[in-house]
Amino acid sequence: MARTFNVVFLGYDVRQVDELLARIDRALMSGSEVQRARARQDLRSVTLKRRLRGYPKREVLRLLDARGHELKS
Repeated sequence: MARTFNVVFLGYDVRQVDELLARIDRALMSGSEVQRARARQDLRSVTLKRRLRGYPKREVLRLLDARGHELKS
């Protein structure tokens, strides 16, 4: 699922966010309840790292919240 974030001076680790979103997107596309459950667990347990030149916190959290709602439906 397409998404674009601006890179900011201090934000969430780009690679970590991209990998988490890729797992969530695969789970959503798979139709598998097992994969969706794993993705929900990943979303609940993740601790996003802050890095120089990362994704903006507010935008990432907004998208993760939306993906969490999608995983529940």
